[in-house]
Amino acid sequence: MSRHTALTLYDRCGTGLSPGPEADFSLEASTAELATVLEHTARERDGAPAALLAVSQAGPIALALALALAAERPELVSRLVLFGTYADAASTFPPTVREAMPRLLRSHWGLIARTLAELYRPGCSAHAVRHLGRVLQDSAGGQEAVGYLGAGYTFDVTRLLPKVRAPALVLHYRGDRVIPFRGGRDLAAALPRARFLPLADRSSTS
Repeated sequence: MSRHTALTLYDRCGTGLSPGPEADFSLEASTAELATVLEHTARERDGAPAALLAVSQAGPIALALALALAAERPELVSRLVLFGTYADAASTFPPTVREAMPRLLRSHWGLIARTLAELYRPGCSAHAVRHLGRVLQDSAGGQEAVGYLGAGYTFDVTRLLPKVRAPALVLHYRGDRVIPFRGGRDLAAALPRARFLPLADRSSTS
């Protein structure tokens, strides 16, 4: 991807290369954080708008930001690419998952990290799964993992979707075992300018 365009990646507050004060896991704080990244990198883009690529729980954040900027700073975002994500957690994830996962993360982050690695990359070698599990653990402590995952299970931006005018490409694996396929399907159906591309592979992009 970086061969054809300038690619900017960032770690959310309290994870990876973004250590700092205790993170605010709310949708509003995450949206403000992404807005700060866009503002900071605008000069590197010479004022050109950015295409937002949002994966997994980043989808609702990107959608909230796209709407917030539409009125005041429309030049910052040109389009959205929403991969393996959703708009409404309650209609995407079963209640048992939304209730149990944060509790399990709180007490067994190492085990859950390895389990998530297996779900993200089905069919990979045991070595690859162990490596990804270690990357997940090294990227975030248990408190941050519980905070971000728990918040993601409360996100609901469905009321915003009819107002999002940026063109969007929504991609989702039919066999995604982390973010159910209906999350991407329902998201695309509610966006005015969305194209939905279902993918056959069983892997998750989350």
